[in-house]
Amino acid sequence: MIYRTRIVRVGTDAGILLPPALVSRLGYNEGDSVRLSVVNEGEGPSRLIVEPVASAQARTVIKDRYQGCYSGARYLAWPLPAQQVPEASQGDDLAAADFWLGASHLCGKGATEEEALANLECLLAEHRVELQLGAAAGEIDAPAPAPASDDAARKMSEGGQ
Repeated sequence: MIYRTRIVRVGTDAGILLPPALVSRLGYNEGDSVRLSVVNEGEGPSRLIVEPVASAQARTVIKDRYQGCYSGARYLAWPLPAQQVPEASQGDDLAAADFWLGASHLCGKGATEEEALANLECLLAEHRVELQLGAAAGEIDAPAPAPASDDAARKMSEGGQ
């Protein structure tokens, strides 16, 4: 099925408006945040990759397979439905190590399920502020949490101030 989208100007940048039927078909809801990237593999057509960043409605807490060895916490809270939690985060040793040593992830961490959820809510509040400030400046990117935020989140998940 082909969906019509519209490209709109937001300040000096462009944004893509997706029809509600496409958003629903992709498994997302209004208010969810996604990261879009375009991949061009040689002479074939370009592909638009949609990666979930945060769901406005879902929260998934899991007990870390490696008890925090790679992730840094026993429990992990994701702002995603369970089926969208990155598989590599709980993959084999090499996959999990690569996942957690790579880019930062919007994921709450804690020694208990409750701590991980509280940590996630703090990260989401910071993320929402960044998005609002970005939108006011005409930016449409959803920046990853800053390293300082990750450090603060880590301290909070470890019970520190």
